[in-house]
Amino acid sequence: MMKKLICLIGFVLLVGLGFAEEKTPIAMLSSVRGKVFVLREGAKEPVRAKTGELLYSGDKVKTEAGARAVVNFVSGIEIIVESNTEFTIKTDEKSLKKQEELEMLFGELLSKVPKGVDYRVRTPQAVAAVRGTMFGVECTGNKTVVYVVEGEVEVYNNNGKVVCKGGEKTDVSEGAAPNPAQKIEDEDTEKFEQFKEKAKPEVKLKSEKGFVEDIPAEVEITVKNFEGKVELKLSPADFVISQDRIKWKNKASFLIKEKLTLFCMKKNPGPAVLTLTGKEIETTIIALNFSEAQEKALEIELENSKKLYLKFKK
Repeated sequence: MMKKLICLIGFVLLVGLGFAEEKTPIAMLSSVRGKVFVLREGAKEPVRAKTGELLYSGDKVKTEAGARAVVNFVSGIEIIVESNTEFTIKTDEKSLKKQEELEMLFGELLSKVPKGVDYRVRTPQAVAAVRGTMFGVECTGNKTVVYVVEGEVEVYNNNGKVVCKGGEKTDVSEGAAPNPAQKIEDEDTEKFEQFKEKAKPEVKLKSEKGFVEDIPAEVEITVKNFEGKVELKLSPADFVISQDRIKWKNKASFLIKEKLTLFCMKKNPGPAVLTLTGKEIETTIIALNFSEAQEKALEIELENSKKLYLKFKK
């Protein structure tokens, strides 16, 4: 009887404690200047965005005149959104292959894309598809201009396609094929000065049991050949970080000498974002989803009509 009881308890611990998935952020507005608005998927009215605003698939972002924003994706993509720009963020994870896309209605975007990331910008006139590069897309009226600083960009529509390499650009008019690649102007290259090479942090999240509300999870941050201060910001407000698991903060600065170990915890279930910034290092964001702690009750009938009640909590 005791062996059966032990096996049954083990079975409940292994398979009886599942968690429901929630929508997880895919990007963050890491910098907002001027009037920037976000229209959530399914919402009727846009909201005024602020620095630290989380973005989800289906969100529409719009910058007004004189405004500017920087968007950092969990995948490592960084885009600079110029004024008078509107686009919608979309993701597709079919066949276990994640593809990220901006459906741009008008304006100008500058994108820096890590190697291996499948990313494209779609305008009414064309699609610019890349995997690791720096490029700009400008859409005004019935015309799209794509200019490439590094890497390679394939620009196509139903009428044709062209491949632009670093230092080249193409333009596409409504109903026409992309024009042949030509040399870009120096002023276009100068726009990408802010994308100068910086040290890239590596963030490892150590949690064998997943991320559960109110349970600390270990975070290891590594920045090769770097010594200096880094700043960590967490969102939402109940997502906190600590070095000693005693004092918890929503944002803090730490001195790092190539490696730093911290702990993060979220008091309530749901999505969360950790943003890492610092001088001479790339902005890095990590999106997490904390599951609700689950309780399971088990009633076992023993010999002599006795009953045993067990409760498990994870």
